[in-house]
Amino acid sequence: MPDRRPPLDLIYLRSRIAPITVLMWFGWRPTRHEPRAIRGPCPIHGSTSRRSRSLAVTLTVVYCHVCHWRGDALALYQHYRCLPLLEAAYELSERCGVETRPLRRG
Repeated sequence: MPDRRPPLDLIYLRSRIAPITVLMWFGWRPTRHEPRAIRGPCPIHGSTSRRSRSLAVTLTVVYCHVCHWRGDALALYQHYRCLPLLEAAYELSERCGVETRPLRRG
């Protein structure tokens, strides 16, 4: 069944939620803190080593130096929950207590 909720301002939502928040909800643990990023195993390609530093997490984006996946908090949440983008956006905003802003057209 198609989602009938209005499109959201995803730029606004993405600016309000840090990727580290989503990673921690799903049990990710960093292995190293560096000046510009926090590093740890990549949940996207499934690295499991407790010493892995393939995933670099900054305030706004994550990047894996092995599988080259790049995304933000919304992309991570969508991946973990296996949801379509709009459904993931609504669910994430509700879970974080971030107001939803409809997308303005024009």
